[in-house]
Amino acid sequence: MNSKILIVDDSETTRLVERIILEGVGNKVSLACDRDEALEILAAKQFTLIIVDYNMPDVNGVELSREIIEKGLNRGCPIVIFTSFKTDKLDQECKIAGVSACMSKNDFRKEHFVNDLLCVIDGGIEWASKAS
Repeated sequence: MNSKILIVDDSETTRLVERIILEGVGNKVSLACDRDEALEILAAKQFTLIIVDYNMPDVNGVELSREIIEKGLNRGCPIVIFTSFKTDKLDQECKIAGVSACMSKNDFRKEHFVNDLLCVIDGGIEWASKAS
């Protein structure tokens, strides 16, 4: 993939698992554990893709994504919400907020995760609701 990816998740385990998978296929990965750290990193660096957990203590992923987009910190790069609690309502919230895809952590498979993210990066999909 050879992309620069920011992962925003309050779970250290999730951040590390995603990092290992994504670095294993040639990406450079930065990690943020909350809203403030994500905004600080995004103000300083440009990314190819931003992955945001939905359930975080300080803000949910849709609210954070909306803030990132409104401030122009994504610089046009896609944002993916990654959640264990995927619903049709959340899909709709994500779409309205300008998020590129909403992916489920349930039934997680490494190869689907990587392929789905590659599709989002390549712009091969206008809107995705994936159950990776």
